[in-house]
Amino acid sequence: MEHNKQQRITATNIGTDQFNKIIEFLRNNEWELIAEYNDQLYDKGIDFDFYQFTKKSNEILLAWNNWNEGEIQASKKVIYKLAYQLNVRLQFGNPDYLHQEDFLETIHALLKYY
Repeated sequence: MEHNKQQRITATNIGTDQFNKIIEFLRNNEWELIAEYNDQLYDKGIDFDFYQFTKKSNEILLAWNNWNEGEIQASKKVIYKLAYQLNVRLQFGNPDYLHQEDFLETIHALLKYY
């Protein structure tokens, strides 16, 4: 896993349709789903959603809410490669969730692990 937070960047304001396409792309391209917001929670995909994928030593975190839509955090190299593969232009602003150092700890009990 990548642990160097200084090399990680976060893309923001990702529309819901694009966010869902990114998740589908990751699932179909050898990224392993490690955890996601538990589908037993009533607001999954309605008010909030979260995914954690890994591939080799790379990690991608994806968070979404109904108000500000999606954000993705990964290394700069992974983010730009993903944008190229999907032919999308990503924005970089102030994330709602993924800027928090302890975000995974905070939502740990709400996640389903694989």
